[in-house]
Amino acid sequence: MKPEIMTGWMAVLASLVAAGPLFAHHSVGVFETTTPIRVKGTIVRFAWANPHSAIIVEQRTEDGARIRWALESSAPIHLLERRGFSKDSFRPGEVIEACGFAPRSAFSSRTEPTNQEKTKPGPVWLEGADRVITARLLLTQHGPEVHWSHYGPLESCISEDELKAIKH
Repeated sequence: MKPEIMTGWMAVLASLVAAGPLFAHHSVGVFETTTPIRVKGTIVRFAWANPHSAIIVEQRTEDGARIRWALESSAPIHLLERRGFSKDSFRPGEVIEACGFAPRSAFSSRTEPTNQEKTKPGPVWLEGADRVITARLLLTQHGPEVHWSHYGPLESCISEDELKAIKH
């Protein structure tokens, strides 16, 4: 094989290998989409940022414990703006409910934990949250929002009748 052709094939192969992590990061396969998780709590912070914004919610369990959740969006800011969201869409103190899907791996949103994180019982997610979901459905004081994240089946979070009511 000629050196020019070999060099061309090597360049193509190298670009495909380098693109792998990018596609994996933006793949629904990162999330466990067969088991929806519902979270209801009070917004403590709204992180309007690229590549993914997140609503940080504090949930109280029946035994009084507090769990801080990151309700991550799957879209960058420009797409969220097209969907009607803005940096003022969510305010601390508002109660919100979300349905979404957890990452398959405990550290799938991170590369490597820091030395300090290695001594903690679990990962620290976005904005110091204890847990994270990609929030497919948001139930806000203004009504349901189905375009915060597109990962996972919406039908797992809402009944067909409720879904029809939202679409019309």
